[in-house]
Amino acid sequence: MKADENKNLGEFTDKIIKDLPLDAPSFDFTAKVMAKVSTIHVSKATMYTPLISKPVLIFILGSVLALFIYLLTKGTETSTTWLTQLNYTRFDLNKGFKFSNILMYSVLSLTIFLFIQIHFLKNYFDRQIEN
Repeated sequence: MKADENKNLGEFTDKIIKDLPLDAPSFDFTAKVMAKVSTIHVSKATMYTPLISKPVLIFILGSVLALFIYLLTKGTETSTTWLTQLNYTRFDLNKGFKFSNILMYSVLSLTIFLFIQIHFLKNYFDRQIEN
Protein backbone atom coordinates (compact mmCIF):
# COMPACT_ATOMS: atom_id res chain seq x y z
CA MET A 1 0.00 0.00 0.00
CA LYS A 2 2.84 2.40 0.81
CA ALA A 3 4.52 1.56 -2.48
CA ASP A 4 1.33 2.58 -4.35
CA GLU A 5 1.13 5.85 -2.40
CA ASN A 6 4.77 6.65 -3.14
CA LYS A 7 4.24 5.80 -6.83
CA ASN A 8 1.17 8.02 -7.05
CA LEU A 9 2.94 10.82 -5.21
CA GLY A 10 5.92 10.55 -7.56
CA GLU A 11 3.69 10.69 -10.64
CA PHE A 12 1.82 13.68 -9.20
CA THR A 13 5.03 15.66 -8.51
CA ASP A 14 6.39 14.84 -11.99
CA LYS A 15 3.17 16.13 -13.56
CA ILE A 16 3.22 19.36 -11.52
CA ILE A 17 6.90 20.04 -12.22
CA LYS A 18 6.40 19.54 -15.97
CA ASP A 19 3.60 22.12 -15.98
CA LEU A 20 5.61 24.81 -14.16
CA PRO A 21 7.60 27.31 -16.26
CA LEU A 22 11.34 27.60 -15.67
CA ASP A 23 12.46 30.49 -13.53
CA ALA A 24 15.30 32.52 -14.97
CA PRO A 25 17.31 35.07 -13.03
CA SER A 26 17.16 38.69 -13.99
CA PHE A 27 19.60 40.06 -16.56
CA ASP A 28 21.84 41.78 -13.99
CA PHE A 29 21.63 39.02 -11.36
CA THR A 30 25.40 38.41 -11.32
CA ALA A 31 26.18 42.13 -11.02
CA LYS A 32 23.77 42.48 -8.07
CA VAL A 33 25.25 39.47 -6.27
CA MET A 34 28.82 40.67 -6.81
CA ALA A 35 27.88 44.16 -5.57
CA LYS A 36 26.54 42.66 -2.35
CA VAL A 37 29.61 40.47 -1.95
CA SER A 38 31.94 43.43 -2.34
CA THR A 39 30.08 45.40 0.35
CA ILE A 40 30.51 42.66 2.96
CA HIS A 41 32.51 44.01 5.90
CA VAL A 42 35.89 42.32 6.32
CA SER A 43 36.67 41.59 9.94
CA LYS A 44 39.93 43.07 11.24
CA ALA A 45 40.57 39.83 13.12
CA THR A 46 41.11 37.99 9.84
CA MET A 47 43.29 40.67 8.26
CA TYR A 48 47.03 40.02 8.22
CA THR A 49 49.02 42.39 10.37
CA PRO A 50 52.74 41.79 10.75
CA LEU A 51 54.10 41.09 14.19
CA ILE A 52 56.77 43.78 13.87
CA SER A 53 55.75 46.91 11.97
CA LYS A 54 57.83 48.24 9.08
CA PRO A 55 59.25 51.28 10.95
CA VAL A 56 60.39 49.10 13.88
CA LEU A 57 61.86 46.53 11.51
CA ILE A 58 63.73 49.25 9.60
CA PHE A 59 65.04 50.68 12.88
CA ILE A 60 66.26 47.26 14.04
CA LEU A 61 67.93 46.49 10.72
CA GLY A 62 69.51 49.94 10.62
CA SER A 63 70.85 49.53 14.14
CA VAL A 64 72.33 46.12 13.35
CA LEU A 65 73.86 47.47 10.14
CA ALA A 66 75.31 50.51 11.94
CA LEU A 67 76.76 48.27 14.65
CA PHE A 68 78.25 45.97 12.01
CA ILE A 69 79.83 48.89 10.14
CA TYR A 70 81.16 50.35 13.41
CA LEU A 71 82.75 47.05 14.36
CA LEU A 72 84.30 46.68 10.91
CA THR A 73 85.82 50.17 10.95
CA LYS A 74 86.98 50.12 14.57
CA GLY A 75 89.20 47.07 14.18
CA THR A 76 90.37 44.70 16.91
CA GLU A 77 92.31 47.06 19.16
CA THR A 78 90.16 46.52 22.24
CA SER A 79 92.12 45.57 25.31
CA THR A 80 89.29 44.59 27.68
CA THR A 81 85.63 43.89 27.35
CA TRP A 82 82.89 44.47 29.82
CA LEU A 83 82.21 40.74 29.92
CA THR A 84 85.67 40.07 31.39
CA GLN A 85 84.66 42.04 34.45
CA LEU A 86 81.86 39.57 35.20
CA ASN A 87 82.70 36.93 37.75
CA TYR A 88 81.46 33.67 36.28
CA THR A 89 84.07 31.40 37.85
CA ARG A 90 81.50 29.88 40.20
CA PHE A 91 79.75 28.44 37.13
CA ASP A 92 83.00 27.00 35.78
CA LEU A 93 82.75 23.25 36.30
CA ASN A 94 86.03 22.50 34.58
CA LYS A 95 88.67 24.86 35.95
CA GLY A 96 90.78 24.64 32.79
CA PHE A 97 87.92 25.58 30.40
CA LYS A 98 87.43 29.22 29.45
CA PHE A 99 84.45 30.72 27.64
CA SER A 100 85.38 32.72 24.56
CA ASN A 101 84.10 36.25 24.14
CA ILE A 102 82.25 35.26 20.96
CA LEU A 103 80.35 32.59 22.85
CA MET A 104 79.47 34.97 25.68
CA TYR A 105 78.30 37.73 23.33
CA SER A 106 76.28 35.32 21.22
CA VAL A 107 74.53 33.74 24.24
CA LEU A 108 73.81 37.19 25.65
CA SER A 109 72.42 38.55 22.38
CA LEU A 110 70.32 35.44 21.72
CA THR A 111 68.87 35.70 25.23
CA ILE A 112 67.98 39.35 24.71
CA PHE A 113 66.36 38.62 21.34
CA LEU A 114 64.45 35.71 22.86
CA PHE A 115 62.96 37.98 25.54
CA ILE A 116 62.06 40.58 22.89
CA GLN A 117 60.35 37.92 20.79
CA ILE A 118 58.43 36.60 23.80
CA HIS A 119 57.21 40.12 24.52
CA PHE A 120 55.98 40.64 20.94
CA LEU A 121 54.33 37.22 20.78
CA LYS A 122 52.56 37.78 24.10
CA ASN A 123 51.13 41.08 22.87
CA TYR A 124 50.11 39.47 19.56
CA PHE A 125 48.23 36.61 21.22
CA ASP A 126 46.63 38.96 23.76
CA ARG A 127 45.20 40.99 20.86
CA GLN A 128 43.96 37.79 19.21
CA ILE A 129 42.12 36.78 22.37
CA GLU A 130 40.48 40.23 22.70
CA ASN A 131 39.03 40.06 19.15
